[in-house]
Amino acid sequence: MRVEGQSTTRPHQSPTENLPRPIQGRSNDRNVESLPTLESLLNKIAEFFEDVATELKPIGSYLCQVLTLKNFMRAASDIRHETEQATIDVKLKYTDSRSERFRLKARKEMNEFKHDLKNGWADFKDDVKSGWDKLVK
Repeated sequence: MRVEGQSTTRPHQSPTENLPRPIQGRSNDRNVESLPTLESLLNKIAEFFEDVATELKPIGSYLCQVLTLKNFMRAASDIRHETEQATIDVKLKYTDSRSERFRLKARKEMNEFKHDLKNGWADFKDDVKSGWDKLVK
């Protein structure tokens, strides 16, 4: 809809009118002068992190080899087993009943057997798997 007195064409705007203007009282020269200092600081920080990464690489490689999920789970299983065995030992020490002693000793032997069997089976599977991998290559 046209209003009288208004022109239907847009007035021409020059491209420089839309550029941001510097805030009065501040100079953009300071930012340009600080760029080389900032760049050198960033370069020094980057060099520092590269040096740190280079120094930590052997430790990281070792931890990646040693701290696998399988090794972690095995260590947790061993700790759980040792805790159960220690609990049985404490109960054995403080019980006076012969039947209770016999039951605790049998339970301790059974736990030991199960733990050894589980670890032995896992070792056997690993040996078979590594042997198969060597044959396939």
